This record gives sequence, structure tokens and C-alpha cells, in this order.
Amino acid sequence: MEEYDLLECIDKGLEPFGSNVKQTIYWNMTILHGSQRAGLIGDPSVFAKVLEEIFGASAVGIEKSIIREIRKVFKLSVEDRETLKSAIVSATDQVVPVSSKIQPLAVTTRSTVEDKRERSMSILGNFLAYRQTCAEKQVNQGEEREKKQIATETVVTQTQATFESGILGCVQTGLALFGDSFPQLIMYNLKWLNGIKQEEIPHKPEEFGRCLDQVFRAGSASVKEALIAEVKSKFGLTEDYASLKESFAAAASRPI
Repeated sequence: MEEYDLLECIDKGLEPFGSNVKQTIYWNMTILHGSQRAGLIGDPSVFAKVLEEIFGASAVGIEKSIIREIRKVFKLSVEDRETLKSAIVSATDQVVPVSSKIQPLAVTTRSTVEDKRERSMSILGNFLAYRQTCAEKQVNQGEEREKKQIATETVVTQTQATFESGILGCVQTGLALFGDSFPQLIMYNLKWLNGIKQEEIPHKPEEFGRCLDQVFRAGSASVKEALIAEVKSKFGLTEDYASLKESFAAAASRPI
């Protein structure tokens, strides 16, 4: 077995939760913890910490999925299956290092990889800084446009404002049931991958639902049910609704 086989097991364990979740995890490891994807083999505690930071209590389900994939390829004792860290450490002990196969080129190869990694990190850092600057400019421009619109257009009615704030509150509360970091994760995907702002959710329930499908796949049905339940409770609705769109429409006719 090689390190590649172990990394493949970890990727397969993350696949059921969607490609966006996997990208978010590796992004947090690289940018916030300075650890590359391949580095999690040498220090799995960082990987486990990132999962807990993003998903909170829900990280347990993701860890079990990864351990299940590792067991298919590597031999794990009962004790090794208890935690993700012990499973990765045990599997690592069974890995044949690439450096032992190409000993004469080990130093040169490692140096080249490190140089490329540093250059990649530098490029990534510059790109993120540039994107942040652009985002700030867009926000400032948007704020200026909104100020001009406020001066020439009618202010949104109190009923409409109450409906929007109520729906956004239900969304935050419902998503938080699956982990403290889930609202932040969904809003990130909604904005950067779907081009929808958080405040647009009350008026774009179908697009919001598709974003949930992208992130949670088959599990999105449970998330939507939790959100619908929050809307019913918040707005005093008694009927059953088959979609977010139906529940939002009913809430619009019965403001808080």
C-alpha cells in the first residue's frame, strides 16, 4: 500500500457529502492551518480538528464514513476503528513510503515538492487577497447604489421586512441544528457558487433548495424538513408543505 491509497480512502469517505464539502475542508486545512491534503497523513489531528470546527457534532458522521472506506483497504483493529486519528495512524503504519522506493532521488524530489508548494501557497495567498479586495469594492459599490435607490424609491413596507427577517431567522436556526458551522458553510456556497446573497433567500426558495442539494445531496431532504418546521413554528402555520417554496409563500401571507 502507498500513501496515495490512503488519501483515496479519505476522499471516498468525503464523497457522500458532496464535492463542495470536500473542497471546503481542504481549503480550511491549507489556508487556516497551513496543512496540505497530503500532510494529513503525518498529522491527522489537524484534519480531525478542521472537521470539528466546520461541522461541530455532525463531524462524527463524516469520520465514520472515512473510517469505513479505510477499513476496505487497510487492516484495522477494533481499537483503531474507534477514532479517525487512530485509523489514519494505523493505516499509515502499513504504507510503504515512496522515498524508500526511490532512495537516490529522495532529497531532490522532496526539495522540489517543497519549492512548488511554497510557490503555490504564495500564488494562492495573492489570489485570495485580490479576491477580497474585489469583494470589498463590490460591497462598497453596492452600498452606494442602495443609498441612491433609498433616496428615489419607496421604502419596503414593515410587513415585507418582518417576513424577510422571520424567514432568515428560521434558516439560521434550522441549519444550526446540524452543527454551529453549517449556516456559515451554506451561506458561503450560496454566495460564491450560486451568486445568491443571504438576504435574497426569502424570495428565492427554489435556488436556495438547489444549493442545499449541492452540499448535502441525499441528506438535503432532512435539512429542508427541519427548515420547514422552523417556518411553521415561527409563523404559526398548521398545514404540511412539500417544499420550501410552499412554506415561504404561506409565511408571506401570514407575517409575524
